[in-house]
Amino acid sequence: MKFQRSRDTGLAAGLATGLALALIAGCHASSPPAPQQAPARRAAESLAAPGRLIPAAGGWIRKRDLADLEAGGTRVDLDVLAGDELQKSESALFKCGPFWFDELDANDYHSRLLYWWKIPAEHFLAYSTCSRSTSLVALAWMEHTWPNLVRLFGVEPEGPLTVITLRSVLQYNAFNITQPGPGVVAPESAGWSAFHFAYLCEQWVDLEEGLFPGAGCGYWDDTTAAGNGWGPFSIRHAAAQAFVEAVDPSPGTGGAWLRDPTGEFPRDAFWSEKKLPLWLRYGAAVYCERYFTEPGAEDPTWARTWSNDELNALGGLDDLDTAFACELAQDEVTRSRKNILQAGLLVAFVLDGGNPAVREAHGELRRALAADEGVGPAVAALEAEIAAQEQALRAFARGSR
Repeated sequence: MKFQRSRDTGLAAGLATGLALALIAGCHASSPPAPQQAPARRAAESLAAPGRLIPAAGGWIRKRDLADLEAGGTRVDLDVLAGDELQKSESALFKCGPFWFDELDANDYHSRLLYWWKIPAEHFLAYSTCSRSTSLVALAWMEHTWPNLVRLFGVEPEGPLTVITLRSVLQYNAFNITQPGPGVVAPESAGWSAFHFAYLCEQWVDLEEGLFPGAGCGYWDDTTAAGNGWGPFSIRHAAAQAFVEAVDPSPGTGGAWLRDPTGEFPRDAFWSEKKLPLWLRYGAAVYCERYFTEPGAEDPTWARTWSNDELNALGGLDDLDTAFACELAQDEVTRSRKNILQAGLLVAFVLDGGNPAVREAHGELRRALAADEGVGPAVAALEAEIAAQEQALRAFARGSR
């Protein structure tokens, strides 16, 4: 699977459906190699699925359906089907609420907000209004972020991690400005969707499932070549946002909001619980989106070169105090855009810069996250080491060609 092709010619035209289906089924023969060190799994209870979604039959199901599965049912997406329903599913029909449709009509049914497909993969769960075929390819790209995210943080959060995958920029914007009301929870409070094509839905609650998923959100317009070209970038960023939120949740604020998601979202309290700074959170997402390296490609660092060209067009890397601050504001689109690009560069330097001192500090952060203690001092030590290696960082940025 070539990232380069997604930029140059559009992913949908280049990916075989069989590859996407193989990835969704858990066969990762075409995936990047796994990290060399087996990471620790976090023991903290996940707000994303507090006992409601459980791993089963090679995917995920609702816990309430486990008895039906054990009685001989078959998992289809999140549902467990048997008898007449299973026969309909095996006849290429899809359950859409109380209805059964072929794939074309099912795509139309699920194209509306809140009527989305819910399709699980090994680590991620797509809430998608895209066509089913595009949703499966999007899930494959989500899964491809996993090795780099584990490499960065040294832990594997409990899944599945929710990524809302919308079918157009118009629908993306409509979802982002959702007004709260009876049975409706707005997705965000900060307005950060305004300066990028993916973001963290920090306050969104899935009222139907009873989950506070910490979902990432992006869009993939598969009706145009440009939409197919940019879709993978948006989805990779959104998947990484969901991963980081699962690694660094706000259990106090999130638990209270899940119980009563009304009134004004306690944004300051939510962010005060975080252990990881914004530069590292956004840096992880931007790295997966567009700073990754692609072993085996003609130019393995093409994405980093392209990203640094864009950063240089915005004036180049700022002083490191500014880069680490990573200030974001919905009414400062260009400034915010530059700040998240800088964050991606910082993470690229940590992961791919080959600097021994930074590598050692990064290892301490991974160990702190795995132990769930001492994260703040480990972040501070990593920042100090990056600052001490500023000359190497700037050379790394210049030498990406």
